[in-house]
Amino acid sequence: MVKIVVGELSVMIVLLALSVQAETLHLTLDDAIEMALSDGADIISKEVELTQSKADYLSGLGGVFLPTINTSLSFRRQWGTSYSFGDFDYYGGVDYVPGYQGEVYNSVMFNGDSGVSNTYTYSANLTQPLVSPSAMFAYLSARSSYRASRLKYEDATAGVIIGICDAYFGVLKAGHILEASKRAYELSKKHLEYAQRLYEMEGVSQIDVLKAQVQLSEAEIDLIEAEGALKRAMMNLNDTLGKPVETELILEEVPIEIEDYEYGECLEVMNEVKRYEEMYKSEDASALYASLAGWSMHLPSLYGNFSYYWNNERFTTENWGRNDGYYIGLTLSLNLFDGLSTEAGIMRARASRRLSKNYADRAKELAEMALRNAYISYEEAKKKLEVTMNMLETARMELNLAERRYELGAGSIMELTEAQAQYLSSVSQNENAKYSLLTSEMELKRAMGIEVR
Repeated sequence: MVKIVVGELSVMIVLLALSVQAETLHLTLDDAIEMALSDGADIISKEVELTQSKADYLSGLGGVFLPTINTSLSFRRQWGTSYSFGDFDYYGGVDYVPGYQGEVYNSVMFNGDSGVSNTYTYSANLTQPLVSPSAMFAYLSARSSYRASRLKYEDATAGVIIGICDAYFGVLKAGHILEASKRAYELSKKHLEYAQRLYEMEGVSQIDVLKAQVQLSEAEIDLIEAEGALKRAMMNLNDTLGKPVETELILEEVPIEIEDYEYGECLEVMNEVKRYEEMYKSEDASALYASLAGWSMHLPSLYGNFSYYWNNERFTTENWGRNDGYYIGLTLSLNLFDGLSTEAGIMRARASRRLSKNYADRAKELAEMALRNAYISYEEAKKKLEVTMNMLETARMELNLAERRYELGAGSIMELTEAQAQYLSSVSQNENAKYSLLTSEMELKRAMGIEVR
């Protein structure tokens, strides 16, 4: 069910629910926006991108300024056997004495000794980056990328708001067109009744009756299409809100307010906010630092190290100080060759920089172009609304006049058919113009870099 409120008038449009237990929601436009920003799939994906960018930034920050600390405790049990071989002379059962003239025997002795040993080892290590050009440039790249991501997220939020508003307006627009189609269908039935009565009174020919029947069929087709359009618009809004497609919604009409914007004032606001200009420049800075990070991989890095260790045959605090030690040192690291991965990274960074630099150099120009396009679209929508409002009023008067003329026998069924078709077309164009004006105003605010609501 959709409830469209226009001023004090409430128009009820009943949709066939796909489920008997369908949820019913009463929504204003602000409610729909809040739902889309909290649960919408589009904004969730943008939040994930922003979170990933922030994680890269924090990782780069830690890699430059914060130490790495790790500790370990290990146990080793060792089994071992030692062997010894000896070759000696044996002198007739007595030790050798000088001048012994007896028989001498030669013998080999084999000795084996086995045992088990346990070793407990504890260590704690701290490494502090002192000078690391590649890590520093990687951090600066991640910081600029995070800033660009935040600006993109703000712009994406504006896009999500415009998208949900467009879906919301689509339901309102389809509801209004459906009401006009219902009226046209009822009028067509009345016109057919008039034609049949006049034909029975020989006031018109049979061709007028046939034309009235054709008119009724066309009005019925328009009504069927309008009902389908409303159902599709409702499903689209539910999908955008992350709700089941069978959810019944009661929507409130949005007032149409026509405001005058001067291009110079819009340009001044955009130059103060500088959202898009800052976004392009941040992306270029990120690509520049990424390129420098690649080149600096060929430069040495200096780290400070502190290690504490302890080992013993038993894990006990007894005589701990006799079995521990520590050392402090410096490590100078230089990448000599890493299988061309550094060169590949430099190549990718240079290609990315070429594109980002082009956008950064044209940042102001691109932002002004987007603003001018949005301003032209808003002015166009405003003029269209003024024209379609006048056209709708004229078409309504023309339809009423054609009905009276036909009832008095002074008009033809063709005039009445054309007047009714023109009225329905005017309603459709006026509805499109109304909500296009609201959407184009949001796009203009988005181009200025301000809140679109």
